[in-house]
Amino acid sequence: MSPSAELGGAPENVASSGAAASDGDHMSGATTGVPPGASLLVLDEFVLESGQKLAPCPVAYTTYGTLNSAGTNVVVVEHSLTSNSNVHEWWSPMLGDGPEFAIDTSQSFVFCANYLGSPYGTASPLTHKENSNAKGEPFPIC
Repeated sequence: MSPSAELGGAPENVASSGAAASDGDHMSGATTGVPPGASLLVLDEFVLESGQKLAPCPVAYTTYGTLNSAGTNVVVVEHSLTSNSNVHEWWSPMLGDGPEFAIDTSQSFVFCANYLGSPYGTASPLTHKENSNAKGEPFPIC
């Protein structure tokens, strides 16, 4: 498998970006697709346990901070079932530059990938099929 990547940058000031909506629903204004500030990695194919293949398989992800040369400062954050990979949108009080934050992006490289099946940029029933404009194609679940 040879992945191709379209890399983008994360928001610079993560501590003050993406506050929750006034009703507390941080996803209330979300649209489908890769969220602003996220990046996209496209795998040629991804084989599920069932043997079914997703090809190509886009994976949206967001990173914060800088990866050290040894690659030992990675913090992997998983999002809730209904969120996207933009950690700063739903954990803004916990994520930021400095020791006052639980996840200090001045010391850690934070990585959050969008879950398979999510409509926010990763392969899902909403993913466009290659050579087709149809959405909602049958999607394997295992």
